[in-house]
Amino acid sequence: MSVFPGIQLFLFCVLVLTTSTKGDLCTTPYGEDGECVNIKTCKSLMAIVKKQPMTDIDHFILKSHAEVCTYKNQPYSACCPISERPVPQTTTTTTLVPPIEKSCIVGHCVKIQNCSVLYNIAINTDITQEDTIYLKDKQCKSNDNSFSVCCPDDDDKVPIISDAAGQVCKTPRGVPGTCLDAADCLAIAILLRKDPSTQEEMEFLDKSRCDNSDRYCCPTVVSPVPEAETPTTTAAPIVEKCETPNGANGTCISVIHCESLLRVLQKPDFFENDAKYLNASFCGDGAKFPKVCCPEALVAEELSLPLPPYCGVVFPAENYFDAGSITSSEEYPWTALLLYTKMGKTRPYCGGTLIHKRFVLTAAHCLYENEPEWTLTGVRLGVWATTVMQDCKNQALVDQIDCESISIDLAVSKVIKHPEYESLYNDLALLQLTESVHTTRYVAPICLPFETEHVSASFNDDKILQISGWGAHLFEEVAEFKMKSIVHISSLEQFKDRFLTEAGINLTAKHVCAKDKAVHDNKILDSGGALMSLANVGKMQSYFLLGVEAISYEIPPEQGFPFIFTRISPYLDWIKREIREN
Repeated sequence: MSVFPGIQLFLFCVLVLTTSTKGDLCTTPYGEDGECVNIKTCKSLMAIVKKQPMTDIDHFILKSHAEVCTYKNQPYSACCPISERPVPQTTTTTTLVPPIEKSCIVGHCVKIQNCSVLYNIAINTDITQEDTIYLKDKQCKSNDNSFSVCCPDDDDKVPIISDAAGQVCKTPRGVPGTCLDAADCLAIAILLRKDPSTQEEMEFLDKSRCDNSDRYCCPTVVSPVPEAETPTTTAAPIVEKCETPNGANGTCISVIHCESLLRVLQKPDFFENDAKYLNASFCGDGAKFPKVCCPEALVAEELSLPLPPYCGVVFPAENYFDAGSITSSEEYPWTALLLYTKMGKTRPYCGGTLIHKRFVLTAAHCLYENEPEWTLTGVRLGVWATTVMQDCKNQALVDQIDCESISIDLAVSKVIKHPEYESLYNDLALLQLTESVHTTRYVAPICLPFETEHVSASFNDDKILQISGWGAHLFEEVAEFKMKSIVHISSLEQFKDRFLTEAGINLTAKHVCAKDKAVHDNKILDSGGALMSLANVGKMQSYFLLGVEAISYEIPPEQGFPFIFTRISPYLDWIKREIREN
């Protein structure tokens, strides 16, 4: 009869043995003090040997106790608990499991060997930590003090059907399941997303397929039960502290117990950035699923403003930033074009930045209150090419650029102008969208600088920052493709006097100066567009919004003036309050 070492973790947690004799000190597989002795002198183990017939669990108990003492070079040696008291020799089976003060709320208490559903889990060679928790919580007290569990009343009464959604099946491991789409089954989704997969994992996936369908047999009985629901006599597990990829405190646990990372795995659009974050979160091997560094608490604001890695995603892109460089379709997915309507015609005359699933941040001057004939009506997201280009039909160009980006237009339901907006000061406005934005590769929010350590170095003189857009300004034609360039932070003091004397503008600490790399950059930056910083966040990088274009539309960079942006950090409380209240 074969031995099933996979149940070792489970048995370690729930069996308590008793024995006596003298020998070398050891520790039993269950953590008790013991002595390596001839197995014939250990009453509790001999009681198992004398059982006829012995079960797979019996074989495993004996093997696990013997393996502890293999280095002693003694024949038939096994680790016998020193707590065992001498008892008169008998052929009666010794009690191996103490009474568990627990009755069954659901099901009936039987020996585990008589409950096929739970017994199949226990003897499986690939038993997981989650299975162990589940079985431990199913343990109950029986009349004969054998190892017993609360067995579902309908055990062995469920038909096995495996070719339609929602119908029951049996997994390759022999436990009950339901035929589901891969996206609806966490265990399957994790294996499908894993790269690379082992041969064993690929075979498991193949055997998990329901007949004549693209669905998989998803286990239904191994969902972990919260530990607090059932008292346990086992020692609390050691808590492994760790640091998440974005620098937060975390705990190293199984991925299926980490809610925040499960949300990443279950996203309909799985970005390369998601894969990088998951890989960077890896902190150890689990019994079946990998262990990840899970944040101790979700630090996100109550208004659900996104934090790394759920904002400021970094996609692969060309590293050069020549004046007028064309972006890839996935770069800067938060950039938006504001749409204005006049007599049935719609034109993009300003830019904005997606910061929340329902809000776009822009400059208050983009409301164009002095131009009543043009009304701000909508926002275009996910746009890359502003027109249908004939060049996209040219195969040579298609090989260099992506012509398949799909944009979405959303109506603006409410305009929230900063209450202290006046000309060039407090030049910010929030645009509330009529519906929530679904994050895709082409539409995603940027991060706001809530944590100053992420962006503090971004304001050092000559620090390189990034801009992107279509050069959208009032009554001017926009570029045909989204463009990008870099700018350098310039000292306010360097240009403050010049702005005051030549333009009558008094710069304050709420402004940011950024010198353009080339005079053509004003054809890239949108009015109301973003000043961005790529910053390290733990083991990863994310983009942060540092400023919103404020003055450049009045003072052209061609005249030697830098770009002037409204600095975002002084307005974070206003942004949070308005989003919360709306």
